[in-house]
Amino acid sequence: MWILFIICFWNFNIATCDSVTPKTFGSQIKYICHCEDSCDNKGNCIGYSNKCIKEWFGLACQYQNLAYSFTSLISPQEASGLFSNNDESKCNFQISQTSILIHWNMSLPFTWMRIKVNDSKLLTTLNLVFNDAISCNKPTIYEVSPDVFDIVCDVPFLTKSLQIQGDIVQHLCYVYVNGGRNLALFQNTSQSSTWTDNIVEFGSQLAVDGVVTDYCSTNCSHTNNQSLATWRLTFDTNYLLNKFVLFNRFDNNRNNERLMGFNLKALTSSNRVAYDYTEGAKTVQLIYTMFNFGKQPVNKVVISLNNYLTINEFQAYGDCQPGFWGLECKGMCNDSCKNTCSTENGLCSFCFGYINPPLCNKDCPDGYYGINCKSQCTSNCKTCNKIVGNCNLCQPGWTGQLCDTKCIDGTYGVNCTGVCSQHCDSVCNKTNGACSCKPGYAGTMCLQECIDGTYGVNCTGVCSQHCDSVCNKINGACSCQSEYAGTMCLQECIATLFGQDCKLSCNTSCLNQLCDPFNGTCLQCESGRVGDQCDDCPAGKYGLECKHECSPTCKNGCQPVDGNCKNGCHDGFQGPFCNKTCDENHFGPACSSACNLHCEVASNNNSRICHNVNGSCLLGCSRDYTGPQCSEAINSGSSPPVGAIVGAAIAALVIIALIDNNDKVKFIASQGPNKAVLNDFIRMLWEQHVDIVVMLTNLVEEAKVKCEQYWPESGKVSYGDTKVQVIQAKTFADYTIRTIELNQYNGGTRILTQYHFTSWPDQSVPNSPWALVDLAMRVFAHPTTQPIVVHCSAGVGRTGTFIALHNVLKDAEETNRIDFYSTLIRLRQDRIFMIQTPDQYEFLHRAVQAALICTPTLVSVSDCSESVKELLKKEVSGLSKIEKEYRSINLVSKDIRPSQLDDNEVEKSTKEKMYQNTHELKKDGQNRFPNIMPRKFDRPYLVCEQKNMSDYINAVFTPALFKKDEHIITQLPMPQTVSDLWRLVKQYKISLMVAFELEKLGKDKTMSVYLPIVIDSSLTLGNIEIYCSAINDKDLWEEQILKVRTEKSKSDSQDVLHLKCKDTEMDVKKLLSLLLKIRAYNAYTSGRILFLCRNGATFSGLCSVLCTVLDRLDEDAKVSVPLVVGAMKTVRPEVIPNLEQYRIVYEVLERYCTTASPYTIVGGEKLPLTTPLTIPSHIINNPTFDENSTDPSSVYNNV
Repeated sequence: MWILFIICFWNFNIATCDSVTPKTFGSQIKYICHCEDSCDNKGNCIGYSNKCIKEWFGLACQYQNLAYSFTSLISPQEASGLFSNNDESKCNFQISQTSILIHWNMSLPFTWMRIKVNDSKLLTTLNLVFNDAISCNKPTIYEVSPDVFDIVCDVPFLTKSLQIQGDIVQHLCYVYVNGGRNLALFQNTSQSSTWTDNIVEFGSQLAVDGVVTDYCSTNCSHTNNQSLATWRLTFDTNYLLNKFVLFNRFDNNRNNERLMGFNLKALTSSNRVAYDYTEGAKTVQLIYTMFNFGKQPVNKVVISLNNYLTINEFQAYGDCQPGFWGLECKGMCNDSCKNTCSTENGLCSFCFGYINPPLCNKDCPDGYYGINCKSQCTSNCKTCNKIVGNCNLCQPGWTGQLCDTKCIDGTYGVNCTGVCSQHCDSVCNKTNGACSCKPGYAGTMCLQECIDGTYGVNCTGVCSQHCDSVCNKINGACSCQSEYAGTMCLQECIATLFGQDCKLSCNTSCLNQLCDPFNGTCLQCESGRVGDQCDDCPAGKYGLECKHECSPTCKNGCQPVDGNCKNGCHDGFQGPFCNKTCDENHFGPACSSACNLHCEVASNNNSRICHNVNGSCLLGCSRDYTGPQCSEAINSGSSPPVGAIVGAAIAALVIIALIDNNDKVKFIASQGPNKAVLNDFIRMLWEQHVDIVVMLTNLVEEAKVKCEQYWPESGKVSYGDTKVQVIQAKTFADYTIRTIELNQYNGGTRILTQYHFTSWPDQSVPNSPWALVDLAMRVFAHPTTQPIVVHCSAGVGRTGTFIALHNVLKDAEETNRIDFYSTLIRLRQDRIFMIQTPDQYEFLHRAVQAALICTPTLVSVSDCSESVKELLKKEVSGLSKIEKEYRSINLVSKDIRPSQLDDNEVEKSTKEKMYQNTHELKKDGQNRFPNIMPRKFDRPYLVCEQKNMSDYINAVFTPALFKKDEHIITQLPMPQTVSDLWRLVKQYKISLMVAFELEKLGKDKTMSVYLPIVIDSSLTLGNIEIYCSAINDKDLWEEQILKVRTEKSKSDSQDVLHLKCKDTEMDVKKLLSLLLKIRAYNAYTSGRILFLCRNGATFSGLCSVLCTVLDRLDEDAKVSVPLVVGAMKTVRPEVIPNLEQYRIVYEVLERYCTTASPYTIVGGEKLPLTTPLTIPSHIINNPTFDENSTDPSSVYNNV
């Protein structure tokens, strides 16, 4: 914007044509000196006053002071000295007001002013008002020196008045109002032509020579008369100009008019027009003043006119363009105040982005920006541009140049560049993106998809362990493993369903309709069926797994379910199984015929006794009658009947003794028959109507015949007049039970049961009392009114011990007392040498202890839950029955008897000798726990194929129901014993391996890998190769099918199933599932089971105990848990190490009874166990029987 002010001088006589040459300084560029005296070459005032004249101030006195030059009025008057004070050291003005008003005689441009103050703190009160109305409320204040400041408004004002307001007024020392400096002086000029009078040449430089007091032609530039005359000024650099002043020639009227209508153009360095003015006044002017408020730096000025162009003086006021300083404007501002440094000295009067003017080398602290870092970034800026304040980085949640705009929904973070997760369930936090998650995602920002196995909001849901695949991460839904159903597989299938989602029903022929939940294979068949498909039993078989044979006395076989005879019994037999002979006074078909009244009557009752089939009288006829059925009358001279002489011969032929117990049960103590008395022994059985025989010896012991076999292995054998036939035989681990039929040639038939105990050495005792107690419980439960024959070899030691066991228990029941001594005396009165050795007498004590523990806690299928509940009840003592039972088992099982040692070891320490050979192997690192080692008579011995091999492995046989060596428990192999393990598997024909705690492999350095890792891979150890043909991963275990073979004979391949148990938690349901798997597999193999865990006791022993408990329950519908656990702890004391595991045994038993036992729905007659004795609790709970603290052997020796 350009404004022209024309100053008119009406007195033309002032033009005297006298010229005054101004004082100048400078070398290349000349500047006019405005000092009161003189200047040096740099413009510094020198001389007496050393001051600028009042019209000028600043650098080299080059800045015009408008406050003095054009002022027409100052109010109040007392302030006038502030505007005429050129003594900058003076500051003694007393101004009472807080406002000063300056009036000029013309409108002038206000760009900035300089003030000196004696209290800079009051600068904040400063306010400027122009033309009495326009306010510059917040001027920018630049520090020139500590008490001198330049005041700049944002825009220039064209004003005739300036009002200075504020408390600062009373502390002013002087005021300069900047009018700029004349930059046209002595610059390069040219003109289109130059007029001369042949004396003076009126060149273009005369217009910028600084002479403004002479308006005559001799000081003017002058062109020739031409149609377009121009005068040009070119600056040595670019300047920012705000005022142009053109002085007219005024020496005569004709010449005065030569500037009328001129044109002035200001051009940039690129010749762009920055200013364009054409004078249009109608009257002649002395001085033409034009104002430029443009911001383009100017490099050239061109004045043109269609005539002679005469210029007295041309002035261009302004200053260096932004970024430059100095008289010549050649200095460049520091980068720290690039466009705002002092034009006088280049110092930063303030810093943009720096805190320490004039050096400006210390950045603004974070949070501040602008001039001297006095501006504070907006609160939402994390960091802002230290110069202009625009935010470089917004605080999270804000955006925009000033970070004053909140993030829109769906965005967050620094500058809102973050996008909220699509898995947010609500608008995310605009600061950090946090939100509540949709199901299936977790994390603060919901970016983490639920890991496999979890689901729902924040993945807090855990997928059912019964899912068959990864569950849906939103709602947990999945396809189910067999045995479970429901959207999330949380519903356990009822026991009669199987398959995925439990949609398939088990075969109705499965026992209790229970089947494998995965493939539907029957776990066990209903009674009367067998095989995977539960087909009907083959002819002649019945019962669970068709293990039982139909009675040979059935007509045309029996019912496959319960063994009941289909079409009745053969003559002479009765009952649903046809296993009972006719009552002693009946015979024939359906036992419908009565014995002849003339048959001889037995001595112990009034019934007549005849043959159950043909009715022949067994004891002969009464007087005067004869014939098979005593139906023929005879003369009185006939011979006596055969039966009359039989009893007289017995004592002479067989060494026996009738033991009178003062109760209904009588015992006949007999020696084992030799060849000489076999016929008489059988004859005794017949004549004494014996239906129970207890045999306590093996036929051959230590290469000596101890007893002749008096029963055939098959078919029939005759002893005198009697044929003997074995109808049925059942073999258990420690005894065999045989059903034997006796037939006399005259037609008589009897059935007896033989209980043959095979684990009692001659003149010694069994390793533990539990097996004998087991047999005794069966014998004592067998109802009979006839004498029980008990024999060993000599018929005194073992025989006496067994009879004493019965008598002591019976006395305890009837008299509430236990008296071993009196029992021994009574037996010796009936037969000398009864209970032959001190060891047998001591063993009797242990056997009674064991029997007292086992008898009261017999658990049957029908009352299992009630029995377990009763065991858990606390008694007055504070202990539960189960706690007392467990303590008693430990007491009985922990004692070692000297009789278990070799003859040459009796004098040595019992425990030392029992473990002698295992102690010697400690140094070889074959025992993980030195305190857990096998006794030499309990462990399997390995065959040594090579000289450097050992026969030792830390393993023991554990008592099973049917075979002594059916179960083996051992430790998981150590690095030195891996090959020994597979020698054991191979040599002892292991078919099933059940391993626990394999998850510790890699953590326990004593454990070693002993299996192939993947399918179709092998592991070779010595001469044994283990090949893996299949791996099936189940919920609770991993099945690995192995083939074990020797390198020399690869055709000798042994199939082994290895079960790796994944869980060692004492969970009843999981344990039972594992047991059903083990027993189902073992039912189809004839090999042994090997149980493994780290110490060869804790988990392996528990599993072996449970298998045996369930086997006994299946066999008898009843089981004595103490009997099983006691026998096991005798072999491996560390088995069932605490009450918790003992309780687990009962809990598994209870669950089996209620869910999986073959007796749960279908019952059946089994081998009888016992009718519990009613023995007082004070006897049961006192298992030591110390007999006045006297050692049992000492008592025996005094007898």
